[in-house]
Amino acid sequence: MRSSAGGPSAIPARLLVTETLAPALPIQSVVPTPVMPMTAPLMPRLLAPVNTIVEAPASDPLAHADIGISASRAAIATPLVAYARLGDLQARWQSEFPAEVEMPVRIHGEIKVPYPAAALEQRIEGNVVVWAIVNPDGTVEDVQLVEGDAVFRDAIVAALRDGRYQPAANRGESLSYPIALEFSFSLADDRQGAPVASSR
Repeated sequence: MRSSAGGPSAIPARLLVTETLAPALPIQSVVPTPVMPMTAPLMPRLLAPVNTIVEAPASDPLAHADIGISASRAAIATPLVAYARLGDLQARWQSEFPAEVEMPVRIHGEIKVPYPAAALEQRIEGNVVVWAIVNPDGTVEDVQLVEGDAVFRDAIVAALRDGRYQPAANRGESLSYPIALEFSFSLADDRQGAPVASSR
């Protein structure tokens, strides 16, 4: 085409824009998701029956330094198996307390008794049997040394009073109920080879 002036005419340019329609994407949150450490799921800690020992953290070696007790060796409570060793206390158990309870006393954790310094000095070892009553509020009373050397008594009483218990229960109600435990104090791993005085 030519213009009226005789020169070539300008061709109007057209811009052709094509669009491709894509499906709309959902809007995602920009809030970062917190990263949780990879640990085992938390499970409720069950109280163990008196014949079950549950692991507990080791006690501070200096925890008993003020009462002259060595924490390098310790005796751990185990349930007494032969109740005949209780002597007269077995008859008291049968007369003052129910013969059977739905839930006996349970020990929460571990009752660990550090070796008394006096027993270490005198090279005394042996098994100690104790009887105690756990009250409905979980406190301990009437601790009696049934068998064993009296040098261990104070350390055992202190450990029992510091222990944590689930009291016995019958028909949904807590009640006072005895426990009988045995502690074994041994110097068998001592390398000094000194003679040992046994409490038996």
